[in-house]
Amino acid sequence: MDNSAASQDSRTLGTEIYMDRVQAAWGNYNGLSGSRLRVVFFAGLVFLCAATAFVGAVPTRVFGHDIFVPLDAGWRVINGQRPHLDFVSGWGPVWFLVEGLGLTVSRYSVDGIGYANAIMALVVGTWCFFLGKDRLASIPRILLGWFLAALVAAPYPLGITPFWPSHAMAYNRYGYALLGLILLECVGRVHSSQESSKEGWIGGFSTGAALGLTLFLKASYFFVGIVLIGVLALLLGRLVLRRLIAVVVGFSLVSISILGYLRFDVVAALGDLRMAGASRAGALEAQTVISKASPHWPTLLLMMVFVFAATSLSGNWIPRWRGLRLVGAGALILLADIGLMSTNAQQGGFPLCAVFAVLVINEILWQQLPLTATPTRSSRPLFAVALGLGVLLFFPQFMSDIVGISYGVWSKEKVRNGTQAAQFTSPDLRPLLLYDFSSTPQSNGTFFVNYVNDGVALLQSQTRPDETVITIDMTNPFSYALQRRPARAGIESPTYHFNIDDDHRPSDDRFFGNADIVMVPKRPALDTYYFLDFYRAYEPGLKQRYYLAAESPLWWMYRRK
Repeated sequence: MDNSAASQDSRTLGTEIYMDRVQAAWGNYNGLSGSRLRVVFFAGLVFLCAATAFVGAVPTRVFGHDIFVPLDAGWRVINGQRPHLDFVSGWGPVWFLVEGLGLTVSRYSVDGIGYANAIMALVVGTWCFFLGKDRLASIPRILLGWFLAALVAAPYPLGITPFWPSHAMAYNRYGYALLGLILLECVGRVHSSQESSKEGWIGGFSTGAALGLTLFLKASYFFVGIVLIGVLALLLGRLVLRRLIAVVVGFSLVSISILGYLRFDVVAALGDLRMAGASRAGALEAQTVISKASPHWPTLLLMMVFVFAATSLSGNWIPRWRGLRLVGAGALILLADIGLMSTNAQQGGFPLCAVFAVLVINEILWQQLPLTATPTRSSRPLFAVALGLGVLLFFPQFMSDIVGISYGVWSKEKVRNGTQAAQFTSPDLRPLLLYDFSSTPQSNGTFFVNYVNDGVALLQSQTRPDETVITIDMTNPFSYALQRRPARAGIESPTYHFNIDDDHRPSDDRFFGNADIVMVPKRPALDTYYFLDFYRAYEPGLKQRYYLAAESPLWWMYRRK
């Protein structure tokens, strides 16, 4: 036998051994009883949530100022304010309500941010586990539930290293998790006789409810959710009347409930969302999308090869994937990840592709493993390739999030042994540590801690406890830090040329509202590009309504005339 033949036989033998092991593991774990399966899953989920709650406010290395967005919004909710009605917001109330719950559970400590993430992770993980019944085999069901829970809980911004902890942009993680639940129902097929009755209603209701939550979380996730539901229904044959009715019912119940919370002021809600969407669309160009996607060409190529391998392997056994249907579904989900990445302040991450990979591999395993035990095993090499590519799409994000949570736990435990980081003077902010980091010095570390402490000291010495405060900057730390009643004014996280601009911004009357005090930073947390035009836009209204009453090394304080 020549060397090439021996090499070929060696590769074939390796594939055979690999597939035999996969088949054995699949048989062992797919046969778990319902009670054992629940114990394994919920033990892991509780561990993830407990770790997230233990971390609380993660010791932060980047974008420390961002944590004051959910703190301010949650504090407003606790004080009876509603987004769109009492203050301007480009987000809906879902994120703010979760943050308010976390702050309440923590007795208003900044650690409530971590509690909020733990609560959301518990909800999403549990939702995924029960929705996955009859749709996913045991191993994919456990992994996908853990994946979505870790996706919500990991304390670092998507697209960067998990060793740069921060609570910045946690709402993006919530949005991806909700879209993951929608994908599970749209792509995952029910493997039971109940598909035509009970499960069709439950699955459709779940998708409608998740879609409703995305609408009142962040509008971009809602629009992507609509496209996914509609196009995947056409591609995969999910245009079933009872399912569509269930989607509408689930969406309507969630939407009506949240609109009731907003006192059914649809005009105010749509006005805020339109303002944020229009200003963001003005900042987006084709070049922005290309520049965001091009560094990730290996992931794009991997996704394409995976879909073609899965189509070649399963097209004869899974009718709804025949032809280019699965290819079209994969392309749609890849474009959804790229589109969301482009509209977010996000440098990377393909969570939807990871969810899609789990769902496809689940279906292939369910259909193909019985065939691999037959004497004819010609499909085994392609099966191994598809499985390996699916793993490569799923595990990087999953492991990154697990590492992020683990690093957060390690960082928090290390803090207990002492730290040299600057300390906030406000008691409720004490658990939060911001480390000096060269890439964002103005919004993290000593610089930003001094920025907050200096403003708090000025307000304590020059104002009464009943006077309300807003800032002309991206964040307003003072209402929460001083535990004061917030003003019915301002906008959450105003970032000029990003979510507001000259043509799309709140009026002076709505921005200043009933605020007694306006704080203007001498060294803002925002970059100059964002801050100067923001200040220029509202300077005339500021000078008309307020007068300069006091100043400190880092702030000017204006009092209402």
